[in-house]
Amino acid sequence: MRNAVAHGYFKVDLEIVWKTLNNDLAGLYSQVQAALADFSHEDNV
Repeated sequence: MRNAVAHGYFKVDLEIVWKTLNNDLAGLYSQVQAALADFSHEDNV
């Protein structure tokens, strides 16, 4: 998606972007938080 947004300014379907933000961002945030917690735990071992 990044490539389309960065280089296809007039081809971006804003409805798809909006759905992606609303449907997938919360899950991505949770995954990043879990990965950071695991990484932080590994540094303390």
